[in-house]
Amino acid sequence: MRSADVLWFLDALDTAGVPCWVVGGWGVDALAGRQARKHHDLDLVLLDFELDEPQARRALGPLGFRRIHHSQASSILMPMRSLLDDDAGRQIDLVNIDGEQLLAGLSRMRSGGSVSSVDAASAFSTGEIGGRQVA
Repeated sequence: MRSADVLWFLDALDTAGVPCWVVGGWGVDALAGRQARKHHDLDLVLLDFELDEPQARRALGPLGFRRIHHSQASSILMPMRSLLDDDAGRQIDLVNIDGEQLLAGLSRMRSGGSVSSVDAASAFSTGEIGGRQVA
């Protein structure tokens, strides 16, 4: 999967109004500001998984993606995921993060911080893929 592919997929999701954050290997590379290795998949976090996952599939369907796997309770922090494939060797893993669990963990790491002082989306940062800033 090339950086241009990632940006194409993110554009499709953005056009569909699906907020997402790049995580996993591409997320690490985005934070570094450069592609450090080849990637065969793209991992994306959806905070409102029940609402945004079907919209994401509809947005990525015209690009050749279909859901090949859906699971629940894969972990406490990431309780749901859908794996999409386009038959060209590219996969997109849509995962959700339990915002309450994420914020509870962050609040334990911050001295004096409280869970209610931030929302889950603010726990993420931005990086750069292909010269463009991404969440």
